[in-house]
Amino acid sequence: MTDQYHIHLPKWPSFTWTEEQQEALPVSFKDRRERIDGDLPATRLESWHEFHEMVEAECFARNEFIFRGQHRNDWDLIPSLARGTATGVFTPRQSKRCLDSFRRAARGRKDLDPMLEDDLEMWALGQHHGLKTPLLDWTLSPYVALFFAFEKADSASLEPSDSRVVFALNKTLVERRIEELLHEGSSEDHVVRIYQPAGDSNRRLLSQAGVFLAVPPNESVTGWILTNLGGEAGDDSDMSGVLMKIHIPNEGREECLRSLHRMNIHHASLFPDLIGSSAYTNFVFDVYQPESAPEVRGER
Repeated sequence: MTDQYHIHLPKWPSFTWTEEQQEALPVSFKDRRERIDGDLPATRLESWHEFHEMVEAECFARNEFIFRGQHRNDWDLIPSLARGTATGVFTPRQSKRCLDSFRRAARGRKDLDPMLEDDLEMWALGQHHGLKTPLLDWTLSPYVALFFAFEKADSASLEPSDSRVVFALNKTLVERRIEELLHEGSSEDHVVRIYQPAGDSNRRLLSQAGVFLAVPPNESVTGWILTNLGGEAGDDSDMSGVLMKIHIPNEGREECLRSLHRMNIHHASLFPDLIGSSAYTNFVFDVYQPESAPEVRGER
């Protein structure tokens, strides 16, 4: 039986091994790391209980990072428009065809909002309603990211991932680099964009302290960041100031969700609609004994 991947990673706050630790790594680990983490700086926590201590670290004190939770450790940062493609990216033609089709299909079914003439606003509306888009959901709250990392139970059809993952991206450094590239003459179609919609149609985004990362055609998120910001980093520990991948053991899921529930982070607070109400009801039924399940107090 293959041992757990994440236990061989450096322990937070380190992203590198000592020479002695590196020599002790299993032979198979290098190939597994290439498949799971690639060139990304990766670290691990001993359990989800260490998450609060981690987010209190000095590197997060200036509120420069945004966060994204994923419940499998081998998933890359790929927007839905690029999932299922052979290359893991989407082309300009695919993007245009998808957005044009959505504009036609949405006629008469959306509010007359002049802001929706902007492509990113239209993509954001589509993201809210299940459209395949070039957008990735991120949040300003590390605890909301932790919720989305642990929200779903393991699929019965897949071998469980031995760790859940929270990504942290330095929004300040990325936005600074975007400004530099645009000033140097790069097109907006060739840079990532960190984007908060101006419209009022996406209540979930407000509830989740959400922001979107818009991915340009023919680019991967990690590839773009490593190419455009990796030159400043001499090793993984330096690059972690831009983007880091934090592995959290896939254990104690229900306990973690109950702890987040006490912080008012749950389906009903993050999804202010009937879908959220249904998901919350399912959550309390599965995670708590029905007789002791807490109730959600409505606004009075």
